[in-house]
Amino acid sequence: MALTSSLKDAYYILCRHYRDEPAARKAIAAMANALELIACDADLVKASLRSNEPDFEDGLVRAAAERVSADGVVTRDERGLVGSSCQKLTIRQATELFSEGS
Repeated sequence: MALTSSLKDAYYILCRHYRDEPAARKAIAAMANALELIACDADLVKASLRSNEPDFEDGLVRAAAERVSADGVVTRDERGLVGSSCQKLTIRQATELFSEGS
């Protein structure tokens, strides 16, 4: 699951890091095909503002994850997702889970 607005951020990072817009666009297309995309809408914005997340963007991710009953959210934020119905996963935990599924 990914917020459609998060793909914009990934695109920016890829373009800036690799300086190859066509490759960044191709990577975003692959992500869009592999992930369930959740639109950032008014209800998510309001849920984020009501949440106890440390910042607005984390609140958007949490609201989207809870909307689709995601099993977990991969994050480096140690303060985030307190009280969420979604499990908080480090990148290492997520990598191990995905490795087990292959």
